[in-house]
Amino acid sequence: MDHAQIAAPIKATLDELACSGDFALIAATLMPDHLHLLGTLGHRLALSRVIGKLKSLTRTPLAEMDRRWQENYYDHRLREATFCEIFARYLFLNPYRTGLLPLTECWPHWWRWGDVRFEFEALIEGNGHRVPAPWIGEPDPEGAADF
Repeated sequence: MDHAQIAAPIKATLDELACSGDFALIAATLMPDHLHLLGTLGHRLALSRVIGKLKSLTRTPLAEMDRRWQENYYDHRLREATFCEIFARYLFLNPYRTGLLPLTECWPHWWRWGDVRFEFEALIEGNGHRVPAPWIGEPDPEGAADF
């Protein structure tokens, strides 16, 4: 099954959540077996409700592809805006660290919302759109195991 078939309804639902104000999405990486989200929770719904909404809205298209969400999820609260860059890079590097593609290719299921641009993206562009190999061996940011 083409990973893009799964990505399309998930991305559309994330866009819908971002427009609803329930979750101000910053960035996301869809992996073959999980999804990483980085964003700010809105004021209307609790995180569990936002995740429930995401899973509910994508349940049918995923079932059509013989896929389903696991029952639980893991969250990690970032208290300082400075961590946003660190965790966005962690999300971005996830498919490279797991060997899904070479450092010279772009992962098509890394998404950003709004006008946000990260410093690491400029560094990659300045490196001929190649992910620097030393980044792959760097330790995960503190708390990433819970992310």
